[in-house]
Amino acid sequence: KYKDKRIRSEHLNKNSGLIHVLNFGLSLAKGEYVARMDADDICRPDRLAIQLQYIQKKNVDIVGSYIIHKGGSGKVVKFPHKNEDIKASMLFGNPMVHPAILFKRKLIDQHLFHYSTDWKHVEDYELWIRLMKDHSFANVPEPLLYYRISDESVCFNNQDEQLAKNKQLHRRILDQQLPGYNFSETELNWIEKPVLKIEKIQFNSIIQFIQKLAEGNKVNHMFDQKAFCKRLILQFYQTCVVNRNDVSVSLFKNISANLNVASSSLTLKLMAHKLRKPA
Repeated sequence: KYKDKRIRSEHLNKNSGLIHVLNFGLSLAKGEYVARMDADDICRPDRLAIQLQYIQKKNVDIVGSYIIHKGGSGKVVKFPHKNEDIKASMLFGNPMVHPAILFKRKLIDQHLFHYSTDWKHVEDYELWIRLMKDHSFANVPEPLLYYRISDESVCFNNQDEQLAKNKQLHRRILDQQLPGYNFSETELNWIEKPVLKIEKIQFNSIIQFIQKLAEGNKVNHMFDQKAFCKRLILQFYQTCVVNRNDVSVSLFKNISANLNVASSSLTLKLMAHKLRKPA
């Protein structure tokens, strides 16, 4: 129950799908800022106050936050919180949790912030990729939303379609980074899931791919170069952890040095992983 005249409850006559409802909600927005969340999630009582202060202090267009999985592990899930690091992560996955965002309404007025019906189940991820060239992002480095995980959720029930659409979005970025390049199956799989087991011989092809991506970014300037190289190394670190062998540490050190990324702490962690017995 509530008795606050500022709260407006809107009802649609039929279920026309999430994307239609999202765009309908945007058309109703009147404030300077817009925040959203899903019906099954829980936000901290001070979420909006913290995000409003953060978006004004950092002077960014869209702000999200860390989350806590409700019904899952219960652990804090962290994301990059600086604009350049968030954008550098866009190639590998969605670094902005949709129900935890707050953004400037002027993006709606400028006809920039709208969801595409062509990208069902990844409509938010596609929007961030579309906006990232000319707009800025941030994540509050603390959990402001309890994100509910259940077998009833839309994401859970549409995982296959979501993964397929994610691959298309990753390919969109890759084609801009390396136009005309013929991507191998190993390279595309590595973008999607760096924790796959690979043969020793495939390490060299992945290293060459990393160098090509870094060189491509120097030309196309899609991402901040330092942030992008750092993100590439983090991706490769995950590969080395899963495929710990007698060459993984030396290869990791070499590619980190080639990309001018300080990685001594990750190298030590990798050496510790290598000493452990494989699961």
